[in-house]
Formats: sequence, C-alpha cells, structure tokens
Amino acid sequence: DSRTVDGFVFRVDMRLRPNGQSGPLALSFDAMEDYYQQHGREWERYAMVKARIVAGDIVAGQQLMTSLKPFVYRRYLDFGAIDALRDMKKLIEQQVKRQNLSRNIKLGAGGIREIEFIVQSFQLIHGGRLTNFQQPNLLQMLPLLNQSDCLSIAETNKLSAAYCFLRNTEHALQAWRDEQTQNLPSDTLSLERLAFSLDCSGASDFSQKLQQHRDNVSDIFSSIVASDEDALTEDDGQAESLIFWRWFWLSDNLDVIELATEGVSAHTGDDDDYKTELIAIDPEQIKLLADFRSSRKLLSMESQGRDRLDKLMPLLLYLCNQVDEPLIALQRVMPFIESVLRRTAYLALLIETPKALKQLVELCYASKWIAEQLARYPSLLDELLDHRNLYIVPSGAELADQLRQQLLRVQSDDLETAMDVLRHFKLAHGLRVAACQISGALPLMKISDYLTFLAEVILQAVLELAWQAMVEKHGLPSTDLDPDKLDKQEGEVLEGSQHFIIVGYGKLGGIELGPASDLDLVFIHDVDSQAETLAEENQKAITHSVFFTRLGQKIIHILTAQTISGALYEVDMRLRPSGASGLLVSGFDAFKRYQQESAWTWEHQALVRARAVAGDSELINRFNQLRKDVICQPRDNSLLRNDIIEMREKMREHLDKPNPSAKSVTATEDKVFNIKQGHGGIVDIEFIVQFIVLARASDFACLANWTDNIRQLETLAVTNIVTQTEADKLIAAYKDYRAAAHLAALKQQGAELSVKLFSENMKNVEQVWLKVFSAGPEE
Repeated sequence: DSRTVDGFVFRVDMRLRPNGQSGPLALSFDAMEDYYQQHGREWERYAMVKARIVAGDIVAGQQLMTSLKPFVYRRYLDFGAIDALRDMKKLIEQQVKRQNLSRNIKLGAGGIREIEFIVQSFQLIHGGRLTNFQQPNLLQMLPLLNQSDCLSIAETNKLSAAYCFLRNTEHALQAWRDEQTQNLPSDTLSLERLAFSLDCSGASDFSQKLQQHRDNVSDIFSSIVASDEDALTEDDGQAESLIFWRWFWLSDNLDVIELATEGVSAHTGDDDDYKTELIAIDPEQIKLLADFRSSRKLLSMESQGRDRLDKLMPLLLYLCNQVDEPLIALQRVMPFIESVLRRTAYLALLIETPKALKQLVELCYASKWIAEQLARYPSLLDELLDHRNLYIVPSGAELADQLRQQLLRVQSDDLETAMDVLRHFKLAHGLRVAACQISGALPLMKISDYLTFLAEVILQAVLELAWQAMVEKHGLPSTDLDPDKLDKQEGEVLEGSQHFIIVGYGKLGGIELGPASDLDLVFIHDVDSQAETLAEENQKAITHSVFFTRLGQKIIHILTAQTISGALYEVDMRLRPSGASGLLVSGFDAFKRYQQESAWTWEHQALVRARAVAGDSELINRFNQLRKDVICQPRDNSLLRNDIIEMREKMREHLDKPNPSAKSVTATEDKVFNIKQGHGGIVDIEFIVQFIVLARASDFACLANWTDNIRQLETLAVTNIVTQTEADKLIAAYKDYRAAAHLAALKQQGAELSVKLFSENMKNVEQVWLKVFSAGPEE
C-alpha cells in the first residue's frame, strides 16, 4: 500500500493478526494454532468466519485453516456467540456515539456490519454441525439460513436486498474520491450525485430507500440480540416477578442460609420490599439454592461462566415457580445445571433460547427419567431448541435416512465413533418420544410405533456395522453368488448376501416398545454351517458357524457395551431354541425343525409375537412363512389350554408379588396392582390372545397375519371368535395398561399402581379369561 507517483495498489490492514498491531507480522503455523487455542477471543471467531487462503502455498494454507476450525466452529450448538454479539453491539454503539458515526452505512445502526454479524452469529452457532455453514460468502449463506429455519424467507430477502443496496452505496462513496469511507455526504449536491449513481430519482428517494433498508436490518438484528427475558414475560406482573428472582439470586445482602433457618421476619432493609414473595418460597427450595451457591463447582467457576449463570438462574427460578410444585421442578432441573457449569455454552444456549429453557423445566418437572437423561447427557438439550420438531414423529423411512446421514460422516473403520452416533441418535429420539408422551401430542399407538421403528432402524445399522467388520476380517460367506462379482460390485454383494436376520420377540415383535424396554432377539442364518468364508488376501477364512456366531456376538456388543453415553439396549437372547444352552445363532433348517418338533407351548406363544426386524429380505420372507405354518398347525386345544394355564400360574407365583415398598392397606380400592403380572393385567390379555390364535389359526389363517395384540384382537372380533364387545373391552384395557406403564416408566414409579385406577378393566379382563379358559374358544 505504499504510495508512489502512480498511486497505490491496495490499502492493507494487518490489525486482525494475532495480538493485533503489537504482534509479529508473520507467525508460524504452530504459533497461530497456539494463539487461537489459548488466547482467541469471541470477536476473532467472527472475523475468522470470513477468512480464506488467497495466495502462497494454498495446500499448506488449507491445512492451517482446517486446524483452526475447532476454534471458529464448535462441535456443539454455541449460543455463546449471541452473548458475544451483544457485547460487540454495545461497543459499536459506543463507538458510533463517540465518533458521531450515525451517517456511517457500515458501522451505524442497520448497517453492513449488523448484516454481517447476523449471518456470522448463526454460522458460529451451527457451523460445527452444519458444515455447509462454514463458508465466507454472505449472500450464499442467506438461503441456507432460511433452509435451516434460522431466518424466515422474508427476513433473508430483506437482508439480501439491504446488503446489496448498502454495498453498492459503499462502492459509489469510495469510487467518488477514491477514499476508504462509508460516511454519507452531508451536503445536498453530493447526496444528489450519490442518488444519481445508484439509479434513484433524487436525494429524497435515496434517503427513503436507505432508511427502509437500515430499519429492516435493525429490526432483525435487535430480535436476535434481544433480552432473553422478553420472550418469557407477557405482562407487567410477570416482569416484576422476574425482577424479584434476579434480586433474590444476585443480592449480596441476602444470606439464603440464614433466611432458611431464621425466617424472613429476622431480616430488615431491602428484604422488606419482597417480604411477601420470600415467605411464599418453600424453605427446602431455599436450602437447595443455598447448598448450590456454596458448592465448590460454583465457587471455582471462571468469570464468564459465572456471569452466564447469574443471567440464567433468575429465569430458571421464575419458570420453576410457575408450576404447581416448584420444589420438585427445581430439584429435577438443578442436576442438569450442575452438570454443565464447566460447559458454559449450554448456559448461553438456555439464556438465548427461552423456549428451550421453558421446555427444559416443563419436561424435567413432568418426568424424572427425562431429568436424569438430560443431566447425564447434556447434548440432548439440542432437541429442545425447536418446539415444532420436538413433537413431530418421523416415519421409519425418515428415521433410517437421518441415521444413515449421520453415519456417513463416520469413517468406515471407526466403530467407536459409530457407536457414539447410534447412542446419541437413540437418546435424542427417546427424548422426543417422552416429550410427546408427556404432552399428549401423540396417542399410545403412535408412541409405540415410534419407539419400535427407532429400534428397528438401529438394529439394521448395527447389523451392517457388525457385518462390515466381519467381512473385512474374514471375507464373505460362500454362497451361490458368483465369486467374480465380489470385486466388481462389492457394495451390492455385501448388502444382498448376508443370509442373516434378526428376529424380534415380545414388545419389539409386537410393535409395543416402551421407554425402558429391552430387546428380545433371536439370530438366524441360512447357509451351510460347515462351509468356509471366501477369504481374500490378508483375510482369514473361518467356518460359517464361527462367522455367524461372532457376528451375533459383535451385534450384542455394539448394542450393550457401556460407553460414555451408556448402552443402546439391554438384550435378552433366552428365546432362541434351547434357551441359554442353545447356539447363539441358529441355522434356518435347525430353527424350523425345533419349532415343528421340539418347541414347548410357551415358545409357540412367543412365536405369535415374533417378527423379523432386520437382515436379508429373502430370509425374512422364509421366516414369515415358517412362523405362519407353525402357528396354523392343528393342536390339541385341551392340552394347549392346560399348558397355558399352568404357565400363567407359575408366572403369577414368581412374578406377581407385591413390592415391599409399595402402598398396601386393607381398603381394596387402595391396594396396589401390578399392571403387567396382576390378575386381569397385561399378561392375562396376551395369554388370552395367544391361546385363541394358536387354537383357531388352523381354521382362520388370518389370525397369524399380525404380531401385535391390538390387531390380533380386532381380527378375533372380525372372525366372531370373540364378540365385538369383548374385543373392545380387552383393547381398551390393554391401551390403558400400556399408557400407564409408559408414564410410570417416565416417572420411575414401577409397574405397581393403585387398584382403583383399573378396577373396571381388571373385571372385564377376568370375565373374558374365565369364559375362554373354561369353555374354550372353539365352543
């Protein structure tokens, strides 16, 4: 930028380098990384959004930019960027006022800088997860902000129009006298010249258009950096309440421990202004806060984190005290707050998204299970950000596509990361299901469908991960496939030649999973057990029996391994042929012989609710036909009835025992009822259905079409095996029981609830039980 007789080439500003004007003009790559890791400030993250390599060793420069990305784009949703933006806005406003820059179209209100800050703030918040946000071009970013629901189409259109108008104005100003300026001229003639260069009819027309653009930008900018409490308070009464909670949390002269032990009456001074409010606070709530305020975690917080906590706590206390039982709400949400004290980005997230904070309080208050999940896995908080998506249930295909997209980002040999992705995926959607359950946004059947689809999608992904690992090590199973195709169409062969399926029993098979359900699984293959895999170079051939056993073991490991995010599912394999003493993976022919010749009655009962949920499509069809054939075979119904009654009595003897901690008094209406194992409960309905299906499927093959109790009961009514009234009563009871079981799981109450809640259902179920198991359905 040296001036000569020919002028200069470019004005150059080096103040954005590390340590600014006091820093060295050139740094090593290591020094750059160290600076941003140790000393990088929030405004520098905004500046780095627009950084790109323009000259020199481009490849090495790209490597440097890649190494600096973690500083710019955080892996989590970083709402601290809004807080930093608010601070920068204050500094700019002071600069504008101090230097009289109101006519500056870059730094003034509604100017170019505000548009840049709006876009860059969203890039910093979401760029760690949405990699397409990691680009320096502002106009290319605006459509992406609309597509990601960060801004409305109207807002992005306004920002785009304003940016183009302001940039053109800036170019015209600087071209006029070849000056680096963004200040509008003050004299009329110069304004007329500027207006003419921008195709405006005159200075008045230009000023009107300019003001409209700046007003649009200011409105959008202000909405983004608006005070968080504005979204929570709707009237003066609420605003005053929030002021009280801020005073309560921040007041230096309020000793909450003394307040809890000595009572409000002992206090004078400022406390008198809020004596009524203080008396209304539960002393246990005050003690909880006193313990928190004096905790080592809080006292050791850095200043930025403590500032954010001080902003958050009044909002949190205000919301907790809007529910019926404020103490319970506070007790459940505080473990989450404690878990994120050192990860203050989460505090910023809650401050900047009041709807998410409100969702947090409401869900934790409604469900102890949700509160514990969020405290253990704070990253689930992201699911609360979009109220609309929280209550939208994706289809099975949509779930599969979402999981596939997430796993595509994981390297094929990185099983540990893939396991973490699977666990977060399950936890996130589990939170959505729980929110839908608590809010009543979805009926019971949709809740169970959602949880079942989720399990199926995860099982298919787990099978593919385990299959890939086994094939890479030992090669493909040798089948009738053409070996010449293995190298040419490897992906197609891998997908189409598994010859392996996962069969779900119980709630998974019956499409009735609950929030804490485990998975009853059986593994089946259909290749020659003694043949060997087609091993290539650097692979070790093993027999199919060993291959599929190890495949099954790997699937179980991926599902049950305890990682930092917990296990995916608890798995029960005892329903396989010969139970715990049987092979982990059965050959199809052996499974068929076992079901036709050796299976116990209870195993055929289990088959009524069995369903292939993942694996080879051709083998799934063969399993479905086998299941139908076994269920529809003729039986001695008298023997069947006796076997089922005997099994039910054994289950009651061992499983229907009162919990010593559960309430039990003389009055019948206050006794507890085990909704699963009790007389007239869930298992009784299932046994009624299973008996009738096994007894009458030889006459009505349609009884074998379904695996879920609801549609099986509907089919029984259609075929007139039971009356429509009886079917309706059993369906109503079954839905009531399962809904209660789901809510009890979310509240961690167990399966034993008050008899008086279900007395009518119990009576209806017992009446049908007596009718079915005394006379028999064939009569």
